[in-house]
Amino acid sequence: MKYQIAIIFFMNAAVSDFKITSDTSAKIPKNQINAHLNQNFELVPDILKTISKSKKDNQVFVGFCAFTGSIEEARMTIKEKIIQKGCDYLFANPIDLEGQGFGFLAQNEGWLFDTKKYGALY
Repeated sequence: MKYQIAIIFFMNAAVSDFKITSDTSAKIPKNQINAHLNQNFELVPDILKTISKSKKDNQVFVGFCAFTGSIEEARMTIKEKIIQKGCDYLFANPIDLEGQGFGFLAQNEGWLFDTKKYGALY
């Protein structure tokens, strides 16, 4: 069997950055909530960061991330994030702008950044 390698790989934004690691079907007493949260949260693995380690020279990786803040703040954050995740382009979806983000009526426009210009908008 012959396998094909993707030339362009699109990775959606994470569903969540963390998850609860314990059973939450029982009520947690109010005086134990802080301790419970500190002991029962776990970071979700960054799939794009992991997969990009095996990226070939002829491949283009495009990632997505939810973002809050101004375009100036986005440029600073995306410069770090695009390197950390190992992708060529990163689409930042400004979820705090009206009509964006999550929900039935969301338009989900955003900013596309590339590694060459760190902050170029398309």
